Amino acid sequence: MSNGIASSLNSLYLLTQDFSIWLNASQPGHIQEFGSVDLAKTIEEALEVYTEIIDKKGIVIQQVISTKFIHGDASMIKSVIRNLIDNAIKNTASGSISITCRSHTNNEVCE
Repeated sequence: MSNGIASSLNSLYLLTQDFSIWLNASQPGHIQEFGSVDLAKTIEEALEVYTEIIDKKGIVIQQVISTKFIHGDASMIKSVIRNLIDNAIKNTASGSISITCRSHTNNEVCE
């Protein structure tokens, strides 16, 4: 029971953090902080939040991450990845979710 509460609190915290990031980014004069983002680590951290619901639904996560780092606003990238994973889990009753990040002729692609 306490794991479920902790997981719910963590999800709520991340939701409010993501909302704050989006709100700040929409403000005039907002300065983005660009840096290197470790995609594999960011995806793993996002998936950890949803471990309980992934297991409960019987969802299999398939990852093919050949691009290790990307350059951009780390907070925004993390927020977008969490949002994509959250939506994929919400819209998958059972089965699998595939997360693919690869370099494609010098352009980074995440699917």
